[in-house]
Amino acid sequence: MNVGTGTVVVSGSGGYTGTKEASFRIVPRDLSGAEVSASDETFTGGELRPSPTVKLDGRTLAAGTDYDVSYSDNVNPGTATVTVTGKGNYTGTARGTFAISSADVPPDEPAGFAPGIYAVTPAANESVTLDVSGAGGWDGANVQLYSSNRTYAQMFCFRQERDGAYSVMALCSGKYLDVSAGSRRNGANVQQWTWNGSDAQLWYVERFGDGYRLVNKGSGKVLDVNCGSLRSGENVQQWEANGTAAQTFKLAKAGSLAIISALANNALDAAGDGRGNGTNVQSYRYNGTQAQHWFVQRVGTRDGAPAYRILGASSRLALDVSAGAFRSGTNVQLWEWNSSAAQVWAIEFGQ
Repeated sequence: MNVGTGTVVVSGSGGYTGTKEASFRIVPRDLSGAEVSASDETFTGGELRPSPTVKLDGRTLAAGTDYDVSYSDNVNPGTATVTVTGKGNYTGTARGTFAISSADVPPDEPAGFAPGIYAVTPAANESVTLDVSGAGGWDGANVQLYSSNRTYAQMFCFRQERDGAYSVMALCSGKYLDVSAGSRRNGANVQQWTWNGSDAQLWYVERFGDGYRLVNKGSGKVLDVNCGSLRSGENVQQWEANGTAAQTFKLAKAGSLAIISALANNALDAAGDGRGNGTNVQSYRYNGTQAQHWFVQRVGTRDGAPAYRILGASSRLALDVSAGAFRSGTNVQLWEWNSSAAQVWAIEFGQ
């Protein structure tokens, strides 16, 4: 029975006849003895709100019906508190805690390396860079060395997938570094291909000498420059590890990026190159100015995926959803970094 007023009816029997009614009150149950638990989380820079499980006398209560939820100390690493407040058939409060861990580099990542956007450059010749030939957007577009030009054809997003291995996605196409036909032979070509999750598209990043080497999970062989030539236009392939300069690369974090709409050659733009809180962010024809360049910096994880803040190259202010609103059509602006959820972004790549 629910909270409210109940009625009891007494009917005569034996030497008695007739009925008599009386009322009684049903009062809410106190939640103070409830068990409240919530999953631990990793720092993202925004508020963390894991859904709690609330049990009282072995019964699991329903959020929104039996209680409302609030949180405190739920942004920075440490111990956060979740408070449930009774409603409906319940009254009072109960509390539980959950841990927020630092967004450290996981132990299976090499020291000094974390997921992000990188240029991949031979350690012995930094004037050339790993490059998607012609900035091609098709499956099978070749991967080569080419004179460094800072275009998206030379920027690759490393994301940890499984068993400590990474996918390596070309920003120019959204396609992935791939060993042709999943081959295990020396000299097999390295190309780009639509994501298929195979081991041919996964790479271990290993510290080696004064740089790194990329080891394909499927073959166990290493990313290698053909014939050891480090000139522009040279092909890359896989080859058994031999410790040469042809297999040693530096991974340089990307600087500022332009964010271009897939619908037109328009870029994300800080209106009037504004540098104050509330500056509007708009779509504007790409012109290469600092108002259209952004630093993308990882600030932790969200739902198991990397989370980022996006800072204007000239203003150093963060991309921010106005008033932290959730509705469609809410304006996006610049605002000083405050680590709220309105300033933390996930990056999703189309396949």
